[in-house]
Amino acid sequence: MALVDVLPNAPTTSDDALALFDASSAVEPGFMIGTWRGAELPTGHRLDGLLEASGWWGKQFVDSETTGSANVSAAHIEKAQERIAEAAAGIRAAHFPPKPAFNTCRNCPYGLHGICRHSATHAGR
Repeated sequence: MALVDVLPNAPTTSDDALALFDASSAVEPGFMIGTWRGAELPTGHRLDGLLEASGWWGKQFVDSETTGSANVSAAHIEKAQERIAEAAAGIRAAHFPPKPAFNTCRNCPYGLHGICRHSATHAGR
């Protein structure tokens, strides 16, 4: 199921997303019990893309008092460990090659103002 199926008129700014959240009715705790697949809602916030990049999947509500992360596979954990090791090695070596991606670049002032030649926001990319 795509975000547009659940929220056809999804907000596109942080202010609109907060207004939608504030205007929404509360649900009964029992409604929330189960495993929920999450989706990122791009709003132009400086942290857009972070959930997807971190491998975030969703949330699991066990009862009305307990929450926990959704179960992930051993392969997912292994990939996360590899990504962490790669990032740590790059930091130690002071090696920071560009990794352009639209969700990252569109919130970076260097990409938005045409300063970065690697930006994925440039026309024609």
